[in-house]
Amino acid sequence: RHALDRPGRQLGSLREERSFLERYLTLEQMRFGERLTVEREIDDGLLDAQVPNLILQPLVENAIKHGIEPRVAPGRIVLRAVSPAPGRLRLVVADNGRGLPPDRGPGSGVGTSNTLARLAQLYRSEGSFRLEPNPGGGVSAVVELPLRR
Repeated sequence: RHALDRPGRQLGSLREERSFLERYLTLEQMRFGERLTVEREIDDGLLDAQVPNLILQPLVENAIKHGIEPRVAPGRIVLRAVSPAPGRLRLVVADNGRGLPPDRGPGSGVGTSNTLARLAQLYRSEGSFRLEPNPGGGVSAVVELPLRR
């Protein structure tokens, strides 16, 4: 429904993206119960930033499917939005899951390859996407783009 309400719109505000993501996370938290904790570290001053529609949901879905779901122990997802430098926006979806298999990297799955393609189309070399191992285990999906309001 979210996508159908925005035909042809490639970008929306981070506020809209967060609102959609909260509805998705509500369903996932009902499914996983206490096995899933979500932390939000989103700078309120960035909520009017323009981001690609539905950029975060597939990354959260991947974190749950590949990082949290296979574990027996409780899982945690951290959503982060910061401006690491003037004119830049960094979006991070981090999990404490099992980590990235050695043969997997950005672009090797459907969600990550779609993310890479969308960023290249919208931002050319100004946008980037990478997967990083977290020091305590798990993976961080990191999207960097120009900060536009």
